Amino acid sequence: MVALGVALLVGALVGRKRGVATSDCLINSFLVGFLVARLSFVILYIDSYLDAPLSMLDIRDGGFMVAPGLVAGMSSALWWGWRSPALRWPLGAAMLAGFVMWGGTIGAVSLMEATRTSIPTASFHRLDGEPVTLGNLGAAEEGKPRVVNLWATWCPPCRREMPVLQAAQARESGVAFIFANQGESFNQVQSYLSQEGLELENVLLDPTTELGRVSGSRALPTTLFYDAEGRLVDHHLGELSEASLKQKLESIH
Repeated sequence: MVALGVALLVGALVGRKRGVATSDCLINSFLVGFLVARLSFVILYIDSYLDAPLSMLDIRDGGFMVAPGLVAGMSSALWWGWRSPALRWPLGAAMLAGFVMWGGTIGAVSLMEATRTSIPTASFHRLDGEPVTLGNLGAAEEGKPRVVNLWATWCPPCRREMPVLQAAQARESGVAFIFANQGESFNQVQSYLSQEGLELENVLLDPTTELGRVSGSRALPTTLFYDAEGRLVDHHLGELSEASLKQKLESIH
C-alpha cells in the first residue's frame, strides 16, 4: 500500500506536467495484480477451500502468489500505455517509483530480520513443568523442521487457527509443531485446551514472552517456520488458513 501511494504521488506529479492523470490506470493495474495473485493462490490450493468456499474471500491468511500478480499488474499497465501514448512516461515513472519503494522496504525488513535467522536457545517449560528448548524437544522430534506458533487464549485469531494447526500436527509427522503460549499461566492454558477439546503436543509456557521478544514478534498470532537445521525460513503474522499453512510448510520440507 505504501508503494502504491508513492506510485500515485509520482504519477500525479509527472502527469501534471504533461496534462494527463495516471491514478485510474495505476489503481486498476494494482487491483488486477492483487486479484490475479489471490486467484492464483486459491487455484493452487483449491482443495483447502472446497469445504468452505467463502473462505476464498478471506485475504487475512496472506495467501497470494506474487509472480502471477506482478505479471498481471505490469501487463495491465502496459496495456494502458499502449492505448494512450501520453500516459507512457508518467505511468512508467510511477511504476518505477512504486517498485523501488516496494523493493527497498522488503530489503530493509530482510536486513532487520538477518539477526534472527536461527532458532532461539532460550529455555521454556512444558505443561508438566519439564524445561525444554525449541531445538531440544525430545528424541521423537530430533532432526525435524519446526513450526513455532506464538499464541494466547485471549487472542481470537489464535483460537480460530488452532484447529488448523492441530490437524496439521496430526497429519505432518515429519514436522515438529510447537505451541508457545505468551504470558499466561498453566491454569489458563490448561483450562482453554480442555474447554476446546484440543489435543496438542509440545505446548510450552512462556510467561515472560521471551520468545516474542527474541523472535521480533509484535502481535499474535505469529508463526515461525524453521528448517531441519534450525534456520528461520519463513514467518507469518496473523491467522493461518489450511491453504496458507500448506504453502508455508512447503518451504521447510
